[in-house]
Amino acid sequence: MISQLTLGLIAALCTGAALVQTATAQVSASSASTAAPVAYVYVSSTNPNEVHALSASLDGTLTQVGSVPSQNAIYHLSVNKKFLFGIDIESNIYTYTIASKGALKQVAVTAAGKYVPDFDPAVGAGLLQIDETGSSLYAFMFDKELNTYLASFKIEDNGGLEFLGLADANNAGGQIRVVQNNQFALSSGCAVQVLSSTLAVITGDIGEFRRESNGYLTLVGTSHDVPQAQSPYQWCPTGGTASDSTGNIAVGLNLFQPDQNYNLSQYALAAYTVNAQGNLSTTSTRGNMASSAIEPEVMSISPSGKLLAVGGNGYYQFFHFNGANPITKYTGLFNEEDQVREFGWDKSDHFYLLSGHSLESYDITPTSYKKLAPLPISAPYSMIVLSLQ
Repeated sequence: MISQLTLGLIAALCTGAALVQTATAQVSASSASTAAPVAYVYVSSTNPNEVHALSASLDGTLTQVGSVPSQNAIYHLSVNKKFLFGIDIESNIYTYTIASKGALKQVAVTAAGKYVPDFDPAVGAGLLQIDETGSSLYAFMFDKELNTYLASFKIEDNGGLEFLGLADANNAGGQIRVVQNNQFALSSGCAVQVLSSTLAVITGDIGEFRRESNGYLTLVGTSHDVPQAQSPYQWCPTGGTASDSTGNIAVGLNLFQPDQNYNLSQYALAAYTVNAQGNLSTTSTRGNMASSAIEPEVMSISPSGKLLAVGGNGYYQFFHFNGANPITKYTGLFNEEDQVREFGWDKSDHFYLLSGHSLESYDITPTSYKKLAPLPISAPYSMIVLSLQ
């Protein structure tokens, strides 16, 4: 029997299930700073289930603002200027108001799973994303057969969520990336048709969604435009994605040998562009793509659009992102000695990395970088950065 799985989705669900069982302690931070913050950083943790609020100063110093409990472990976070949203393993979406100093208060919970046919809480939830205007929230949802859907919500003035609709997401399931002035969104995945223990058909899928006037995202098509590998191998976009503000996307690729359904553990970074009509294209080839020494599980582009962070398997590194042109290497490989979970940036040249035990930060530009003092955090789960500039 032929089955279809999205490899990145399965990995994310397995990671999330494992994180729930992680032990916890307290977050430590520097003493309160009198300088005006340049960003708020929010981190969820488990046992007890909490969301921590921290402020970041111009010199990169992190100061704890406070924390709020959550009923279940928060799997993923997203933020606009007024509200922080978090989704738990059972697909409940929590809304928190953001006070003037970054403190949080829970004001609503939305049971998003009720909108999915054959929803099974044991399957888990997907990733959240707020659109560029801050008025819509999107969440990947799954049924018991691991079929993927994209749920769209309008963010109401009080932080409540109005359900707009459910779109078939085909094989997409990775982080949604909104592009071209909020008109389109992309998500990558890899469809695997397992024919036997030694034979599989592998197809790279980049799902494209159109944003309607009310904020609803609907699937308009799937691109299979993945750079060709040397025969008989195939690249598949099982890694992360990242977008800049001008319609360019970075996509992590994984090399497979389809006739044996074998992952070769070779990775590359492709650059795509979405034009004003929503057409997706790439000039990336196996000859000009940047190689990655690590599986690109986590990816993020700086607000300037000039830097790309890539992480996975306990390592991370930085690349120069050049829009539609090939991505180029910047730094060597850094060993985190723990799981690399999420990245974030502010607009004051600070980069943030959430690992399995701490919140790391850098002062970084395209020409220089300096690692700052880490902030120990026990049992972290997810992170999001709200830049105040």
